[in-house]
Amino acid sequence: MSSTDAIAKAVADGPDNFRSDSASTGADNGWPPFRVRSSKLHPSVARAGAVRRAALLDRLEQSDAPALTVVAPAGYGKTTLLTQWSEHGTNPVAWLTVDDSDNDPAALCTGIAAALDRVAPLGSDVFGAVAAQRTPASLGSVLVEAVEAIAVPFTLVIDQLEFVTNPECLDIIRRLTVGLPDGARLALASRVQPRLPVRRLRAQRQLQEIGTADLALSVQEARALLVAAGLELADREIHALVDRTEGWAAGLYLAAIATKVGSADPGTAVALSGDNRFVGDYLRDEVLDRLSPEDASFLKQASMLDILSGPLCDAALDTSGSAARLESFENRNLLVVPLDERREWYRFHRLFGELLRSELHRHEPELEARLHSRAAAWHQANGRPEQALEHARAANDKDLFALLLSELIQPVWASGRVETLRRWLEWLGEDDAVDRYPELAVHGALMYALLGQPAHAETWANAAERSEVSGEAADGSSIESLLAYLRAFRCRNGVDAMRSDSILAYEGLAPTSPYRRACCSRRDSPTSSRATPSAPNLC
Repeated sequence: MSSTDAIAKAVADGPDNFRSDSASTGADNGWPPFRVRSSKLHPSVARAGAVRRAALLDRLEQSDAPALTVVAPAGYGKTTLLTQWSEHGTNPVAWLTVDDSDNDPAALCTGIAAALDRVAPLGSDVFGAVAAQRTPASLGSVLVEAVEAIAVPFTLVIDQLEFVTNPECLDIIRRLTVGLPDGARLALASRVQPRLPVRRLRAQRQLQEIGTADLALSVQEARALLVAAGLELADREIHALVDRTEGWAAGLYLAAIATKVGSADPGTAVALSGDNRFVGDYLRDEVLDRLSPEDASFLKQASMLDILSGPLCDAALDTSGSAARLESFENRNLLVVPLDERREWYRFHRLFGELLRSELHRHEPELEARLHSRAAAWHQANGRPEQALEHARAANDKDLFALLLSELIQPVWASGRVETLRRWLEWLGEDDAVDRYPELAVHGALMYALLGQPAHAETWANAAERSEVSGEAADGSSIESLLAYLRAFRCRNGVDAMRSDSILAYEGLAPTSPYRRACCSRRDSPTSSRATPSAPNLC
């Protein structure tokens, strides 16, 4: 059993059950130093009756190109095609579904390594090596070297690549594409064309491309999809609907669902337009407005959640019976997609979720902050601090956000997710709010200093010094000791003051503080003009 599978089996924690139980760096045992949701490491559960894309699957199997891109707008069946290929292809498949959180090079590399570890164990040192890197170039090198060392043929699928927009992350994908070992294949699914050396790959016949026209459903495939969704149309109606949607699988499916929910004349399905705004109007008129007020209200409020479960919805929506309601929605094909075999976790079809959120924002905007606040409290109570932090940010609750960030900042930094940490701190720093949180201001100043950004470091250091807040930090260190450490770190008033501040910091920092060791000095240090009896006799 691979390390990833072992963790997933050992830790039953909803969609977040792939995680490290080690210390913050993960270097002791090789586990990834932060959570990678297990639902990201395999495709969503296939819906019964999905149309088999036989012709496309044959093309994929007959091709020997190592790189594959599947590029089309939302709803054209990119994930469905690659899921079917993963089930029937000749190579073992490593799967990673990326999202916004993977716009951090460390997160992206760890996710790819976790996916590959499921089919070809990488060795205990790879995850630790990834966590130890601090530059995208070194991260990419570690990952490419690990991939090149895999001796068995494999296929790596990276789905939803449109979420990855960070140029440094895209460069890692590019390096991975051109550095595949013999027999390996890389499949990239995206709404936008990935930034690859396309001309070079085409010239060398190293790239196979599947686009919108390839993914558009034929009349025969559209008929199979509609029948599976419970809608039977005459041949001329199917031709008309395919023509209207240009073979767009989501449009065809939404037409069938809307017709079923509304008990409308099946012939009205052919009126569906492929325009996104029209799809929203269609969903609103033919699905949302035909639900009971209770169901419609539940769906709108639940759309504030990225993922759904019964307990989470109960807490966030201040209701009960959500698990049964979610199962009912899934059974009724109301665009609620299961994320696991136990039907405990779900997500909305993306287009439907976007419609629901826009409806809530338009009609009940005052609910949004409360929903996010309750979701944050639930995630915090259930050991999901990063999800709690994101909901606290959405609720504009900076006090809760700062509390959660103070607990996350050291392990996130140690895991190498610098861009993630920078994004969080920048949000907290808006409108000078960071002045209220000296602990985080100190961390921010030190982070920017270590990243070689002196202007940002000065801004955060000045915010820390302006603060009049006292008390204790998350690890038990006194605020005064953190400020003293920052003064020592900056050494603005000479070596003697630096030494005095180091002593003050050492005495007030918690034993577990990573800053405490840096405060130690010899009692007879030649760098000081006077002896300091209270200085710890340590190096």
